[in-house]
Amino acid sequence: MPSPTNLTTAQKIWGVLTSTEQRNAVMLLGLMLIGMVLETLGIGLTIPALALLTQSDLAHNCPAPQALGNPSQQTLVIGGMLVLVGAYLIKALFLAFLAWQQTRLAFGVQTQLSQRLFTVHLRQTYTFCLQDNSAQLIHNVTNEASLFIGNGILHTEFNLATL
Repeated sequence: MPSPTNLTTAQKIWGVLTSTEQRNAVMLLGLMLIGMVLETLGIGLTIPALALLTQSDLAHNCPAPQALGNPSQQTLVIGGMLVLVGAYLIKALFLAFLAWQQTRLAFGVQTQLSQRLFTVHLRQTYTFCLQDNSAQLIHNVTNEASLFIGNGILHTEFNLATL
């Protein structure tokens, strides 16, 4: 096993997560890949939509409209725009669900981490409690978990999402 100084940030974050949180993180990564495919599909559909709007003879020159029973240009444009709006609606709903899942995972980890830090502080000896300021302990429990989420998990998710 590599020494703790040689671990990457992702490996350190992975080590802090519980097994349930690790499973949720893997599921979230899969959902992010699906979101990436939907984003690509949304961008890829704009070129055919522009072709439908700008080329009036598209219904006669391409084999795809002929396979649909030779519809008129107006029918093709309406159908194409409905497909485009439907694809963007599905994409928007999925990305909203993905953002909800990301937030749920991040703040679930924050809650668990705060509880684990608090438990460690509660199990300290009485002399430890007398030596350390209780306000500092409360500050550590709340703020350190928040910093870990903001700079660790959410920052890593954002970097993965922008790849």
